[in-house]
Amino acid sequence: MSECQVCGKPVDKEAVRGGGSQTDGGMAVVNPQQGTRQLHEGRWYYFCGIECRTKFMGTPEQYIS
Repeated sequence: MSECQVCGKPVDKEAVRGGGSQTDGGMAVVNPQQGTRQLHEGRWYYFCGIECRTKFMGTPEQYIS
């Protein structure tokens, strides 16, 4: 488990990464209802949902300490 970088809610990293499920073409199956992530300056940040990720993307320095 991880914490949402914006609001602090718990985020399941495995679920965000696709949890091991794959499409027939080999792509990870991701459900944004279970959380999302964003690569920023070489590091992955995890979020409880799209809204928190969007806030982070607008002003990442506000959420990185």
